[in-house]
Amino acid sequence: MGGLLPELVSPADGGAPFPLDEVQVGTLLLVKPGSRVPVDGTVVSGASSVDESMLTGEGIPVLKEEGARVSAGTSNGSGAFTVRADALPEDCTAAQLTQLIGRSQSEQVRQLGSARTGQIPLATSQIPLATSQIPLATSQIPL
Repeated sequence: MGGLLPELVSPADGGAPFPLDEVQVGTLLLVKPGSRVPVDGTVVSGASSVDESMLTGEGIPVLKEEGARVSAGTSNGSGAFTVRADALPEDCTAAQLTQLIGRSQSEQVRQLGSARTGQIPLATSQIPLATSQIPLATSQIPL
């Protein structure tokens, strides 16, 4: 997801990190200071300020305590907390944003291509007219 989410996540029980795509709904994960929130979920313990500007545009971090909802891809501040995954990684807010942006960019490219394609016949129809003038111009040059 374009660097919005970590590739590995830390289980809340202190076990070894594992791939994000193995997270299931209900999995408890540790969100460490300075890291990105890996899933949409609910804080079950701990507290921290979370920068949600990627979603809201608001530059002031929001305090997240037990019971608060957090969104995947947002940036954790200096605290640590445990989050319960409420959605699979592919269904999280960050994944939906990535899909919307991808579709939007594809549509823009398609529209730009259609607009340019419409101009090609006009441009190619002018080439014979321009080249037909070349022999006349060169025949008037004294040798």
